[in-house]
Amino acid sequence: MNHAEATVSNEISFPIFSVFGHKSELSIHVIRSCVLQVGFPLFLGLVVGIMVLFDGQGYVTKIGIWPAIVVWSTFVVLVAALYWTLLLGLLLLTPRVSKMVVYLPLVGFVAMAITTFAITHLVTFFTESGDFWVEARSNFPFNFSVGLIFETLFFVFVKPVLARNYRKEESESDGYKGAIRISGQNFQIEKIRYLQAQDHYVKVYLEDGNTLIRARLRDFTSQLAGNDGVKPHRSYWISWRAIHRIEFCGSHSAITLVSGEEVPIAKSRISEIAALAKARNIPISTNNAF
Repeated sequence: MNHAEATVSNEISFPIFSVFGHKSELSIHVIRSCVLQVGFPLFLGLVVGIMVLFDGQGYVTKIGIWPAIVVWSTFVVLVAALYWTLLLGLLLLTPRVSKMVVYLPLVGFVAMAITTFAITHLVTFFTESGDFWVEARSNFPFNFSVGLIFETLFFVFVKPVLARNYRKEESESDGYKGAIRISGQNFQIEKIRYLQAQDHYVKVYLEDGNTLIRARLRDFTSQLAGNDGVKPHRSYWISWRAIHRIEFCGSHSAITLVSGEEVPIAKSRISEIAALAKARNIPISTNNAF
C-alpha cells in the first residue's frame, strides 16, 4: 500500500487549564464551535436568569425588575464578549510566543474586572448612588466567584455538547455524511484503517496515506460508533474493515490487520474484544494463555 508522508495540522492552538487544572486545547475551530451555536446564547440567558433571581448586587431592589434584567443581560454579554475576545487575541499571538499556556481563571479575572467597573459605573451614574469605585471593588469578589462557577460549568458540561453539535452540523452542511471532522479537517470514516495516539497527536492511518493531527484519540472516538470499529488499547482505535485476524495470547494478544500490521490488545480488553470478534465472525486464534 502506498503511504503518503505524515503531515501535521497547521491550525493554531494552545493548551488551556481550568480552575481545577483540567487541560484541553483551544483553537479557532473550538471557539467557533462554542460561540456559533444556539446553545451559547441559551446558556448566557440562563446565567442572566439566575443572576436576576438571586440579585446578588441588589439591582432589582435599586432599579426594578426590568431594568435589572437589562443590566444583567448587558453584564453577561459584555463578560462573554471580552472573555472570548481575549482568548482569540492570545490565540493569534501563539505563533509569536513559544509554549503559550493559558489559565482560564486569569482570562476571566480580566474580563470580569473590566465589566464590573463598567457596569457599576453606569448603574451608579443613572441612580446617583454613591462612589462607583468603592461599589465596584465591593462587587468584584462576588462577581468573580460566580464567574468561576459558570466558567467551570460551561467547559465541563456545555462546551462538549456544543462542539459535538457543531461537528454534526458542519458534516451535514458540507455534505460529509459518513465522515468526522477534527481540527478543521474532514475524514471519511470508510477510509480510516486505524488510529494511534502519540502524545498530543493522533496518527491517522488511511487507505490512501497517513496523516498526523494535533488532537486526542477521544476527539475521534467520540464521533465514531461501535459499528465503525473497536478500541483494543487506550492508544489505538481500529476499523472493523481493517481487521484480518485476532490472536489471543495473554499479555501478547494482538490484532493483525489486512495490511499485515499488528496492534496490541490491552489485557483488560481481551474478553470484550473476543466477544465482539466472535459476533462479527472475525478469525480468532488462541493458546493456553487465553
